[in-house]
Amino acid sequence: MQTIMHNTLKVIAALLLVVVMFGSGPAPSVAYAACTPTISFDLYAKTGMTTLYAGSPTINIWGFSSGPSGATDPAALPGPVLEVSQGDCVAVTL
Repeated sequence: MQTIMHNTLKVIAALLLVVVMFGSGPAPSVAYAACTPTISFDLYAKTGMTTLYAGSPTINIWGFSSGPSGATDPAALPGPVLEVSQGDCVAVTL
């Protein structure tokens, strides 16, 4: 009888240890100071057509377009590449 109680206490202690180790949640993220955007992108969500591989039928897609005439440019799949440097403050308008 004492062996069963002793084993039960060991299991409870192990479970409490696991809860304490993993139950506290992830560490809070680091807050960054607000910045004034130095680079901005305007993206337009729109429908389009594409083929997934050579010889496949054309399918309807939702994609993004950008550029000087973004509202009239076709949707891209994958979306347009947004190139920035590390540390740049970026504004993206959808």
